[in-house]
Amino acid sequence: MDPLVVIGVGNLFRGDDAAGLLAARRLRPHPGVRAVEHTRDGLSLMDHWEPIDHVVVVDALRSGHAPGTIIRFEATEGPVPGDIGWLSSHSAGVAEGIETARALGRLPSSLTVFGIEAGCVDPGEDVTPAVARAVEEVARAILDGIARN
Repeated sequence: MDPLVVIGVGNLFRGDDAAGLLAARRLRPHPGVRAVEHTRDGLSLMDHWEPIDHVVVVDALRSGHAPGTIIRFEATEGPVPGDIGWLSSHSAGVAEGIETARALGRLPSSLTVFGIEAGCVDPGEDVTPAVARAVEEVARAILDGIARN
């Protein structure tokens, strides 16, 4: 069985924008997980999932909820929700990467996306406690999903 690919997206030097990277680091030692830290533009996300069938992406977002709120959706079931503001220091973020892959027919058969609501994303700041707790919750949810399969 292929490992589950978990792609953590973010920037370690911008506070809560590190959420996805921290989730990937948390999951790296677990068997059955290939955790990848992605710090480039969203269009290159698909480089990590081909030819893998089951992929999880974790990233910080801004949707107007309280910091640490987790939003989960299955990207293979329809377009990325338009009311989510994915954080990106690049011109193309997670949503653009997923939708480009969809248009090119390059989505994996299963693509689960976890967004963690960011609070502070100022340069040089640490991850806030609410987002650190959410990172742990997302990591547990991913590991629970592997255990059930």
